[in-house]
Amino acid sequence: MSNIKDITLAPSGHQKIEWVQRNCPLLRSLMEEYSVTQPLKGVRIALSVHLEAKTAFLCRTLKAAGAEMFVTGSNPLSTQDDVAAALVEDGMEVFAWYDCTEEEYFANIREVLENDCQIIVDDGGDLVHMLHTEMQDKLRFVIGGCEETTTGIIRLRSMDQRGELAFPMVMVNEAQCKHFFDNRYGTGQSVFDGINRTTNLIVAGKAVVVAGYGWCGKGTAMRAKGLGARVIEKHYTLNKTLTGNDHYHAMDPEDARDIIAAAQKVEELMGNPALTCLETESAARANARRSIVSACAIPAGTVITAEMLTAKRPGTGISPVETPNLVGKVAATNIGEDEIMKWEWVE
Repeated sequence: MSNIKDITLAPSGHQKIEWVQRNCPLLRSLMEEYSVTQPLKGVRIALSVHLEAKTAFLCRTLKAAGAEMFVTGSNPLSTQDDVAAALVEDGMEVFAWYDCTEEEYFANIREVLENDCQIIVDDGGDLVHMLHTEMQDKLRFVIGGCEETTTGIIRLRSMDQRGELAFPMVMVNEAQCKHFFDNRYGTGQSVFDGINRTTNLIVAGKAVVVAGYGWCGKGTAMRAKGLGARVIEKHYTLNKTLTGNDHYHAMDPEDARDIIAAAQKVEELMGNPALTCLETESAARANARRSIVSACAIPAGTVITAEMLTAKRPGTGISPVETPNLVGKVAATNIGEDEIMKWEWVE
């Protein structure tokens, strides 16, 4: 039995999903093919994602392929109640509503996993983590799954290094096509969509610090430059810093401290909390009245664990850091469909 906010919101959710369907030709073509061939017939899928119209169309596609869908939201502040209601009307089991408590959030994950699911579609690693801790009796049903984002992949690699990961997981975030259309172009655009709708401030002439020059950082820097900002990029690895020199003013973290304190906009785009810039927090706090701080790669509501903070990121040469004061949950201000992060950690 589904647990959502209000089933009467479904008509609005159907409209949103149908708009997505008209504008997603690849997924639409898969839906048309798989509704005939039924490659997932009888397969039970546990899915935890940002629950909005685009991911809902993915859910519809998987169901059309024959799967039994058990769905929850990976972030309470991004769940859209009308979309959740529409999925229930489509015949899926949904356990999610906007702004649920942390206790309710994990209860919803348990409800999904109680259904002996065979495939895990995760975003952030909470489904996989609960399977390996509280619900190990359900591991025998799982044949594999996939993980959407950097934060979840860090958790998975840490588990794998300890020999704890019980089934194979596809790392979606490693796909080159995702780096472009999602991380670089998608995040790059959505960051400034959210900032501009929230602040109504002109970007041209502003000093924008982009902390982290991976794919999300590249996209955000590109958008900031296109809007006329003076872009300062900083990263922890030499190669990324050298890449940033192509188009922006690149700095190492220590040299960037004073710039951050004076910047009007600061973007943190590090997927690993262990690699986030501790000096950014103090500098931005000192400049809180004038700066807009966002942490796009660490979604609001993310539970930061000691394991995530101390994990060494493969290939970077960065040693684990001891930051126990950051264990907790990221807080955020909600602004409709987008979120701008307050750089605030709560115990």
